[in-house]
Amino acid sequence: MNEASQSRLAQLLEQWEEAAERGEDLDAASLCVHAPELREDLERQIKALKAMNQRLQNSEETTQVRTLNNLPSDEPECFTSARFGELRWLAQGGLGAVYRAQDDMLHREVVLKFIHRHISDSEEHRNVFRREAEVTSRLDHPGVVPVYGLGESYDGRIFYVMRYIQGETLDEAIARLHSQGSHNINQAHLRKLLGQFVTVCKTIAYAHNRGIIHRDIKPSNIMLGKYGETLVVDWGLAQPFGRDEPFRQSGEETLMPSDSDSSQGSDHGAGTPAYMSPEVAEKAVLLSPATDIYSLGGTLYKILTGVAPFNGNSFPQIRQQILTGDFPPPTQRQRGLSKAIEAICLKAMALEPNRRYTTALDLANDIESYLADEPVQAYVEPATRRIARWSRRHRSLVGTLVASAAILMAIITGSAAWLGYMAQSEHDARLIAEQAKQQSLQTSAKFAAKTIAGQIDLRWRILEAAVRDAEIKQAMASINEAPADLARWEPAQAWLNQQFIQLQEENALDVSSLFLLDISGQQVARTPMSNTIGNSYAFRDYFHGQGHDLSESDAAKVAPIHQANLSATYSSDTSDTLKVAFTVPIYSGNGAQQKVIGVLGMSVELGDFGILDTDIDGNQMVVLIDLRPDTIDDVSQRGLILHHPAFESLSGQRRSTRIDRDMLAKIDAEKTSLRLPDYLDPITNEHWNVAIEKLVVEGRRGTNRTPGWAVMVLERVGL
Repeated sequence: MNEASQSRLAQLLEQWEEAAERGEDLDAASLCVHAPELREDLERQIKALKAMNQRLQNSEETTQVRTLNNLPSDEPECFTSARFGELRWLAQGGLGAVYRAQDDMLHREVVLKFIHRHISDSEEHRNVFRREAEVTSRLDHPGVVPVYGLGESYDGRIFYVMRYIQGETLDEAIARLHSQGSHNINQAHLRKLLGQFVTVCKTIAYAHNRGIIHRDIKPSNIMLGKYGETLVVDWGLAQPFGRDEPFRQSGEETLMPSDSDSSQGSDHGAGTPAYMSPEVAEKAVLLSPATDIYSLGGTLYKILTGVAPFNGNSFPQIRQQILTGDFPPPTQRQRGLSKAIEAICLKAMALEPNRRYTTALDLANDIESYLADEPVQAYVEPATRRIARWSRRHRSLVGTLVASAAILMAIITGSAAWLGYMAQSEHDARLIAEQAKQQSLQTSAKFAAKTIAGQIDLRWRILEAAVRDAEIKQAMASINEAPADLARWEPAQAWLNQQFIQLQEENALDVSSLFLLDISGQQVARTPMSNTIGNSYAFRDYFHGQGHDLSESDAAKVAPIHQANLSATYSSDTSDTLKVAFTVPIYSGNGAQQKVIGVLGMSVELGDFGILDTDIDGNQMVVLIDLRPDTIDDVSQRGLILHHPAFESLSGQRRSTRIDRDMLAKIDAEKTSLRLPDYLDPITNEHWNVAIEKLVVEGRRGTNRTPGWAVMVLERVGL
């Protein structure tokens, strides 16, 4: 094997190892798409690596504990050992990867966190990793995951062992709370999350009283166990601070990490932008517990609204929002919230640290007061609210007074009301009611159409903002220069992974995947990663924008899109489900020198436009249809149903259900709006009254302004 082949083989093997760290099992065939002659050698080396990894996982990790100098000389030396097997990847962060494992000595499930292989030789990173393990282990509190021990594998990677918690993150619980939209919040679920948030505040208060600040508090760093446990995890950015009087009075011993002198001033990360305090955004050298209280406020904000307080297309944009306190109040995002709970959130997120809660315990106490229907420190109640609270506490007396008043008013007004009612014509009443109902139905359709049109524009704008990044322009230009050099694909994949993480954290959008295509239509990156990387998708409508997929011969000479595109429906190569893709071109140069160098896309599975599941009215539902032709059944047809609330329970009909041709003809005959009685829905097989609105994306031109979709709002007949 020549030197070039050996170098290429090493790159492929490294690519396989990086995927294995993420929990993915790539096969040699998919890795060797552009180098089939290396497949046999790669398979042999992958097999050898797997065997070695298995031995390492099953090997005995031994920690030696020596006697202290002041113990008797005949005191025996102590040894402990543990053997871990069946390692299963769970997650990863900037410093390490987390695995679920079986402790074969004590017969229990544990979690192992290994430092990443590519930084395992860096003493600086190893010190940070050890400090994280030390801080976590020394914070002896029910709200912190217990650490069982620190070890090192035979290949030199340090790790520590933690308790395994069955459950979900607070982020996942918040997503479930707000999954039905802003008008369908389960109040019992909200109160439960607020109670768990109180536990988080008390855990952070304990850490502050030990002289430690967390620096990366966010919903995804809070675990909710199956049996009521609430734990704060990922103390990798934690650092000590100089405790002042409020924290020294707690009586807790100061926790000073063993390497604290060397770690002061080092910057191994600044936390998550969406929850970052202004002083962290300004890169202040000295931080205080106030920065954690701010992040707690940001976490409370997401519990209340379902979204992070800050979001933007880039960190500089988010940073500017943080520094100016530019975020909408919770009640602006979530109507119906109490002014008291909003005031608590805003006080915790005050721009100036001295205007926030003094301690995390004060924040917890205010939340507990709110949950107990007591006055809170952060909010001066109006007289009407105090009267309402007094009424709730004296329900029997208030009930008697109200009943007496109601009887008196009934005697006075009953006769007049009855005469007025009898004077009203039954025919006129029915006519008015019917007109109001029809107007409401059409209004609902207009609102739904405007909502989904806004969603389309939002997805395009997110992608358009992303491709303005000089990093991806440079990566795509490099790939186009040498498409067969897979090493040039790696920066594009890394960039795409970061975009996907940012999209999940900052935007409440349903997204199946993000992908990058080069100038020829070859997929050079995808997240989540799959074996489709390297395939050519020049034939797809999302690459060329001609409204339908092309034959292989036609695709060979097609040019990529030059403007934002909403693709025709297609069948996914990875999941065999139906999807649509939002794509935008990646440009290089300016003016006359500007040219397309690639395409960035976002795929969405049919049925995953969750924003339309909002119950507009208890007897109404929203359906999304495509008026454009598609060929998913190998025949050009129109009227495909893209989203229907009943898809989840009737998934077998999801693939290619359409509205009938008569309905299509009626929709085509109208410019934008249409209202019909007694429509037979093909999914539920029930009769409905229906109002239809064609989508118009305001602010766009040409085909992008009218993308060819329509919204139907259905209301049960006879209501």
